[in-house]
Formats: sequence, structure tokens, C-alpha cells
Amino acid sequence: MGSIWSAGAYQSVTTGRPAASYIASAQKAVASAPRGTLVLDSPVPIQIQNTGNGARSVLDPVRPGKLHWIDEPRGTLDGLRIFSRDGRLHPVWVYGASTGRPAPPDSCWPTRQGRIVLNFWHKPLAATVLRIGYIWGPQTPGTIFVGYGSSQQVLRVLPGLHTAFLPVSGSAPRITVSGLAGHKICIGDAEAGTALPSTSKKNQA
Repeated sequence: MGSIWSAGAYQSVTTGRPAASYIASAQKAVASAPRGTLVLDSPVPIQIQNTGNGARSVLDPVRPGKLHWIDEPRGTLDGLRIFSRDGRLHPVWVYGASTGRPAPPDSCWPTRQGRIVLNFWHKPLAATVLRIGYIWGPQTPGTIFVGYGSSQQVLRVLPGLHTAFLPVSGSAPRITVSGLAGHKICIGDAEAGTALPSTSKKNQA
């Protein structure tokens, strides 16, 4: 694979089988991933933390430059992936609190007085990431403002259906979306919590 790493080599510098299994699975995942795949850096199993605490430091040498590593999820990041503790590559999902989707027949949360308010089913305890699924109606990119707790951030949005992420801190009962300037945006759902691998087909949509 053109890599300095191998499962056998890891057996000599770590506890052996768990680390070798992780590296073997990760090598396959990196080999099959399209070039430029967005990957959120994540912790690696403790058995191989002597080579680096993050997946990026351990796995980037497998195929240097093939994956596009993200240290902090911010902005529209379609198809964002993350390595699980078994070395496989999964879509990112944010686990914590969710707004859910509007009740049928609505598919978008309503806009009132130039803003959209999405209430969580319950407060996230200690959220670090906010995920928003949206459809931006205009044919050109734009910017909106996303409020979470006492903070407000600018989010650049792209035409069509996308997934966006923003770093957040702490707990908040809702998010607000403003700065629409008359443009049409459809927001289907939002989640605040921790970015983790998704193994659910439902969550991969």
C-alpha cells in the first residue's frame, strides 16, 4: 500500500492484536475511500496512542494527502466521515439532543418574522458540535446567522441539499437561524452533542 505502517509492525510496539486489528481495518478503509474524503480527526485506541493520540497522526502516513482531515467541524461539510475504535470509516452523526423533523405534511421548520426557531426535545448536557441539515433555495451561496445559547455564528450556505456543522459549547434549549434577507431556506433537523461514528442507516440519510 506504499505505507510505512503494517499490522505486523504494530504488534512489536503495542499490546498486539487489538492495535494490529485497528490498523488493518483502517488501512482497508483508507485504500477504498475516494481521494479528498472529509474525515474528522478522532481519538485512537489506547494501545496505539504512543504513536499519536489522533487518527490523523496515526493514519495519514498510510496514504499521505489522500484524506482531507478536519480538526474542528465548521461549515458545510457534506459526507463527513470519522474512524471508529475498530478502524472502520463511518459517516459522522451528532449524538445528544435533537430538534427532530416537523410533523407532516411540513418538511421544513417555519420561518416567522425573518427567522427560524428550532427547539430541542431536551437540553444537550455538554454539546461540542451542532449539526444542521438544510436546503438553500437561491442558486448562489449565501450566509446566515446561527444562534446557540449566548453565541451567534456566521454559516456559509450552498445551493441545494447539504449538511453543516458548527462548534458550540455547553447547553441551550434551542437554536435560531436568522439573516435570511428574504431568501428561502429549508431546515429539516438539527442536533447538538458529540460527533461520533454513525452505524445506523437511518442516521446516514
